Amino acid sequence: MIGESVDNPVAPSDVLPADIAILHLLRLDPDRWQVDGISVDQGQLGTFPDSDPDAPVLEFSSDTVRSIDLGWAVIHVSMRHGLRHECGKCGGPMQVNKWVKNTYSSSPLCLSETFVSVSVPQLHCPECGGYPKARCPLVVRDHTYTRLLKLGVMQTLSQETVKATSEAHRVGPWIVGDILAGSIEEGKGRQDLSGVDTLYIDEIQFGHGQDYVTMVADQDHRMICGVKGNDMKSVEDVADYLESKDFDTSRIKWVCSDMSVPYKAGIRKRFGKAKQILDKFHLTKLVNTALDYARKRTNRELKKMGLEFPKKVKYTVLFRAENQDERHRARMEQIRMLNPELAQAFDLKEEFAGFFECGDKHEARSFFMRWYNRVRGSGIPELMDASRRLLKRLNEMLRWFDHRISNGVAEGMNNTYKKIKSAAYGFRNAGNFIDLCLYRKGRLDLSL
Repeated sequence: MIGESVDNPVAPSDVLPADIAILHLLRLDPDRWQVDGISVDQGQLGTFPDSDPDAPVLEFSSDTVRSIDLGWAVIHVSMRHGLRHECGKCGGPMQVNKWVKNTYSSSPLCLSETFVSVSVPQLHCPECGGYPKARCPLVVRDHTYTRLLKLGVMQTLSQETVKATSEAHRVGPWIVGDILAGSIEEGKGRQDLSGVDTLYIDEIQFGHGQDYVTMVADQDHRMICGVKGNDMKSVEDVADYLESKDFDTSRIKWVCSDMSVPYKAGIRKRFGKAKQILDKFHLTKLVNTALDYARKRTNRELKKMGLEFPKKVKYTVLFRAENQDERHRARMEQIRMLNPELAQAFDLKEEFAGFFECGDKHEARSFFMRWYNRVRGSGIPELMDASRRLLKRLNEMLRWFDHRISNGVAEGMNNTYKKIKSAAYGFRNAGNFIDLCLYRKGRLDLSL
């Protein structure tokens, strides 16, 4: 029952002195390290009163709870005096020259922003003449945070957004980005690309304006790398990265991308032996985009003429007819009455889906030319432009029938990148976004 006393599950022999327990929590060896003390700022919360244990000590709302100052704590630890230090170069004994103290961000202690102040000796080797500084195993080399914070951030970042991770560990997003970048760089060094023979290249917008990044995945849905930009140089950067991993780019047999002309030029230049394929996802996306532009134009024209036009039909026309429910079917009837041109564009979009149901490339070529002529006869400018672009790349479209690349890879990775972009809120540069994508979809081998 609530309020009943319970037996302490910890045996008295397992209870450690406070300073030793803190060293255990910091994963430091008590034989080599000692706790000198803890500095504490209780922030707005203060001390809970013994006189009235149930008395409120702080008032807040859902709007103000995030801004509560919970204070900070600094754990002061130092290396024990009198230890023997051997030179890493000559193996001889070293002397203590002076003591050096540095402070590092660590994982939160009792909700307070927590730091560890580490005092270590700067040593002197009489034989070598060097002055190395003793290392603390808790601290990540050449960084301002501990390994405990690194692990905690990476655990949280695997599921949560950058902002949520930053708040959970009470550190700035720049530290989250620094931890992520260091881990990904380490993981890249262990990346195994031996089985890669197919590349999926896709672009995704990041930030505001026309900032794009190019993402690359393999046939196993594993992200390989990401580079800034969405032009020919981006493809060259991808090839440079693969070659930096001692990967022979001539081993790539198939490259699947969208209809970008710069991508095509880059693939031809750096992956000359690979055959480029335009898969179902990117082709369908092009026709759907043309249909959406037609919807906007025709509705604008009807509105300008003062005529009634169908509303809330964006997703109605983008859905396949076979997937429309009663509501969307009713809206399609409305479209056919009020906007015949949009209805015709929808029918042509539906007809194009039959291209991928053809038995072979010869049947598919005949099918496409019939569809192309019907689009030309319709006079719908958006679809006419899309059909011309498709005609120019017809040979690459037909290669899909030689190597039926799964539509799920391209579509699945594209959707994943968009979700990760939302999770990357708090990162200001594309490099951190690419690192987050690699962390979640690159299957990299990392270590603490």
